[in-house]
Amino acid sequence: MSTPPQLTERQELVVWLHHTKGINQLKKYSYIYYVSKRMKYAIVYIDADQQEELTKKLQKIKCVRQVDPSPRQDLSMNFDDVLSVVAARATSTDNNSLYNPMFVDKNDRHRVILSYDYSFFLILLR
Repeated sequence: MSTPPQLTERQELVVWLHHTKGINQLKKYSYIYYVSKRMKYAIVYIDADQQEELTKKLQKIKCVRQVDPSPRQDLSMNFDDVLSVVAARATSTDNNSLYNPMFVDKNDRHRVILSYDYSFFLILLR
């Protein structure tokens, strides 16, 4: 039997653009996952071992304003107790604590993270 191909480690980058006209130039260096024309950014994937050299090459492109590594890979994706926490907050006397991070207790062991770049709401455990 043949051995299965090895998966390469990928890195997600957020590429902030001056304009989206030169988006085809990004295709030479990376796989384009998503482009926001209104907010002028692109989500691209590159090989993790080539991250530094490709980041420098991407920054030299005329339409690129800034290149950032994605914070999404640093987030914990362990959501074991999330439903019990949401149910407990929904039945609490202060219903605003579920939706508004200003009402979250500072001693609470759960953090509320709002990610406006990806437009989703996550409740993560420490």
